[in-house]
Amino acid sequence: MSEIILKPIPPEEYAVYRMLINNPKVTRMTGSISYPVTMDFVAKRLTARARQEAEEGNIAERGFYVGGILVGSGSYFPDDNGKCAIGY
Repeated sequence: MSEIILKPIPPEEYAVYRMLINNPKVTRMTGSISYPVTMDFVAKRLTARARQEAEEGNIAERGFYVGGILVGSGSYFPDDNGKCAIGY
């Protein structure tokens, strides 16, 4: 079995990220993604997450890669109570 590598999602992978989350069954399970997912939303979300991580250090978004292929993503962030929450 290949290992899962977590790393930031580069802009050239944004279309793959969109394909993975552009599903009403997926977006319904999130608190911050509406269906349908646009490329504009993806670019703004991933750019903002990277900026927040660099500036504040309190959020991170990572792609899950298996064999070099983006197969999912996850993030950690502070919830409304300041505790660490995860999303995937």
